[in-house]
Amino acid sequence: MKSIAVLLSILLCLHFTGYCQTTSLRTLVAEGVQLHEKGDYEGAIVVYEKALALDRNSPLVNYELSMTYFAMKDFSNAIKFSDKVLAEKKEFMDMACVVKGSAQDLMGLPKQAVKTYQSGIKWNPQNNMLYFNLAVTYYNLNQLKDAEEAIQKGLRIKSTHASSHLLIGQLMADQGQRCKSLLALFNFLILEPVDQRATTALAMIDEQLKRGVTQESTTKINISLDPGNDKDDFRMAEVMMSLLIAGNYTEKNEGKSAAELFVSNTTSLISLLQSSREKNKGFWWEYYVDYFNDMQKAGHTEAFCYYISRSKPDKEIASWLAENEPKMTAFYDWSLNQTKR
Repeated sequence: MKSIAVLLSILLCLHFTGYCQTTSLRTLVAEGVQLHEKGDYEGAIVVYEKALALDRNSPLVNYELSMTYFAMKDFSNAIKFSDKVLAEKKEFMDMACVVKGSAQDLMGLPKQAVKTYQSGIKWNPQNNMLYFNLAVTYYNLNQLKDAEEAIQKGLRIKSTHASSHLLIGQLMADQGQRCKSLLALFNFLILEPVDQRATTALAMIDEQLKRGVTQESTTKINISLDPGNDKDDFRMAEVMMSLLIAGNYTEKNEGKSAAELFVSNTTSLISLLQSSREKNKGFWWEYYVDYFNDMQKAGHTEAFCYYISRSKPDKEIASWLAENEPKMTAFYDWSLNQTKR
């Protein structure tokens, strides 16, 4: 009985010691994270090194170290500690691939980054950041179709990732696909309506709307169309959109403000797409067009247009927003309740 009691005592001591070490490690990691968030990266590394003294193979500690070194632009060490996480094949595998792939890309090793992201996707196919970062790398490699496919997969996982909408909007603009670009940029601005990126997105929208339409005189408006692809589901909408924008310069719309024209053009564009919806399918129609069709049917297009225009230094927009808070609230509540997204 005495020997059994001694054995139990030893086991309890070992368990308690392990518990204390785990608690201490997590405490140190929490301290390191706080320092990282304050921008004290060197201080964070000192703390993480103390945590490593307790467990050199801890996926958590090595992952946090990789993040801190990445923030310091020390990409070699970011990769080194990411690899330590990957070697354990436990937690944080997918996020370690995000850090490692990003570091490789910034070191001028995009093809290696692609392989790293693809490896991470195998570990966790539900991590949208892997798809987003993969898309960024493909975009920089000019593999535009691959980039589009990666973004679409990521958005199906997390539709509220604003940067994905912005990237695919830019991607479509680069290829002259105005309608697709507009749809993505619209969605981006619902999520991020007020900041520097919103200002950039609004400028891109203005550029895409007016693309190929110029006013030579009060009586002459020129329209030039991109060659495009006749098999493109959005081709007819592209042509009609140019005619809509040309109409902004006619006597019928004389005296209308830029904000009023934006509401009118957006309403007409959504109607054009809605009329083509039945015979078309795929990501762009099911993900973007259906959303904006539903929005228009619910009567929120005007509120949407003013909501996403808030970054513009326009007194008329500011006045409308102040005078129509109920409409803004109704649109906001409706958007939050869209289970499809």
